[in-house]
Amino acid sequence: MHRSGRETLLAVLVLCAGCSTPAAAPPPREITALEYRWGAQGEWSPLGSLNQQPPGRGGATALDVRFTLPAVDCIDPAVMLTQSNYLKQANIAGRAAALTGGLFPVLTSEAGKTVELRFESTQLMREGTIFAGCHSALRRFDSSSDIGALWVAFALIGTGIALGVLALRGGAEARLLASCALFCSTVGLLTFQQTSTSHELSPVPLPALRAVRDVAAFIYPGAFAAFVGFAVPKRGRWLFIGTYVMTAALAAAVAADLAGLYSLRASARFAALLTLGIILAVPVHLARNAKPDASARTRLVG
Repeated sequence: MHRSGRETLLAVLVLCAGCSTPAAAPPPREITALEYRWGAQGEWSPLGSLNQQPPGRGGATALDVRFTLPAVDCIDPAVMLTQSNYLKQANIAGRAAALTGGLFPVLTSEAGKTVELRFESTQLMREGTIFAGCHSALRRFDSSSDIGALWVAFALIGTGIALGVLALRGGAEARLLASCALFCSTVGLLTFQQTSTSHELSPVPLPALRAVRDVAAFIYPGAFAAFVGFAVPKRGRWLFIGTYVMTAALAAAVAADLAGLYSLRASARFAALLTLGIILAVPVHLARNAKPDASARTRLVG
């Protein structure tokens, strides 16, 4: 083969190799230059993060946030909010974007234009971090950040189901197994709901998943108190008082929500306060029984 022919073949091979190896997508870019306003009126104010509710809310139920869309070097640019609880709409220079949870595509020609996000809720509004990048890279980033929590959530839910099946068989330890099953399942559901990909993996709609989360916030501390009470029964009657209190609080919260008096989400905050009491009561109970009861000593260390 002549030298010119070899050079031509080599050039073709180099070009083909370059075509078969796609360039790596640039990493997602965090957007921190934000502005906000409450109630769709008033002046825009600078905002560094949505992880905390912006000040000056008053009685407003709508929060507007805007930023300038940066240029993304790919054919499928998108914007992602890592934790999206109350995002209702996204507009890019007046164009309504198609939302999938906290992710929505943008056009390459829209770089430099203003993106406006609208959040609506009567609850405390704390969202996630805003990123811009390639759609595929954002998906990978979102999934990788949740993988550990998802494994823990699925393990807890699976353990709860297995314990529940064992409890249905009856026997002396049925109540112990049932309370532990409730605890594992509800903590698993809470962990799952707190991941940013839960809305894509859950077979139930997002509002229903949030309601399950709020109910679980009442159940798991009561189930935990009952589990310890059954495992270390000596002088454990007062632990079951905590279980009864959490059950009564859940019934009151659901009734208030159905009557339109107080939302279940807001009531779940009070569940957290009641949980603190149980967290203090359990180690005290175990410490009181640690000397005569080996299982109390083991659970106290745990």
